[in-house]
Amino acid sequence: MFEPDELFPSLTDKVEMEWLGNGGIVLFAFADLSDETTEEWFEIATNAFANWPPLQPICMLLDFSRLNAIIIRSGFRQRAQDLSRQQSSKRARVAVVLPQDQALHLGPVRLLLRSLYNSSTVERKIFFNRQEAINWLAEVA
Repeated sequence: MFEPDELFPSLTDKVEMEWLGNGGIVLFAFADLSDETTEEWFEIATNAFANWPPLQPICMLLDFSRLNAIIIRSGFRQRAQDLSRQQSSKRARVAVVLPQDQALHLGPVRLLLRSLYNSSTVERKIFFNRQEAINWLAEVA
C-alpha cells in the first residue's frame, strides 16, 4: 500500500488535501475554484501522482460540496487535462462530490469529468455524498 509522507500537507483554506484508505485515496476538498486555488491544487496533485506506485490505481476524490455554485473555469479544466495527460498510462478512478442542491446543474461537471482522465482505463463518477464516493474508490484502492 502507498505510504504518503510529510511532503503532501493540506494546501490552504481554499483547497485541502487528505489521504484516506491507508494512502490509497487522495481527497481534495475545495472552498473555491479560483485560478490561484487551481494552481495550488495542480502543483500538489502533480507531486502526489508522480510518486504514486505504478501498479496501484490512482483514486482521487474531488470534493466540491462546500461550493455554493459549481462554476468550472477554463483554467481548472485545463489543469485537470494537464494532470490526466501526465498520468495517462495509469488506471484511475475519479469521484466528484457535489452539493445536493447542484443536482440540476451537472453539465459543467460532466464536461470536466470527460476531459479528466479521458481514457478507457479510467472510471469517473459523480456523488452527492462523500462517504459513498470514498466507498466506491476504496473498492480498488
